[in-house]
Amino acid sequence: MNEKYDFIDNYLKCVSSENYFNIEYRASRTEFNLFWITVYGVLFGFIYLQNKFNFPEWTNWIFGIWLLFNLVPLFTVAARRMLDIGITRYWLLAITIPLFNFILILFLIFKPTKVIRISDKNRAIAFLKQGNYFFKSGKFNEAIENYDKALEINSGFQEAHRNREKAFKKL
Repeated sequence: MNEKYDFIDNYLKCVSSENYFNIEYRASRTEFNLFWITVYGVLFGFIYLQNKFNFPEWTNWIFGIWLLFNLVPLFTVAARRMLDIGITRYWLLAITIPLFNFILILFLIFKPTKVIRISDKNRAIAFLKQGNYFFKSGKFNEAIENYDKALEINSGFQEAHRNREKAFKKL
């Protein structure tokens, strides 16, 4: 795993329009950890600075809006991380339970990624779905790459052929 440990890039990736409500794909341990560290680091940093320097009252409102903005990505990145380690997303409800949420978050931080062995047919379907996701996002080159990977695995995959042609027409 050659993942970057860049807090800002990772934060922007998690709050981007394609990931803000996304619970369909996996979140790596690094992505999850860096996002939670960033949000909680800013939270505790603000609280510390507020107590030390006594900022004006309106800064609390700005910070509250920022925190509300990050509430959805906190849940979605946790849901994607649960998919990554192979547990059901119903455990996400446990994040709302005080004290138990701390245990669950620690579990998500330290549990390694679950390696799933799947058949070639399922791999081709996964590339097709990833291509469809990129197609809907308007990233037609990435969609074509994924359709090509699906066709490398299963050259007779008609849906991948059709979707690949649609993506070429959009270029």
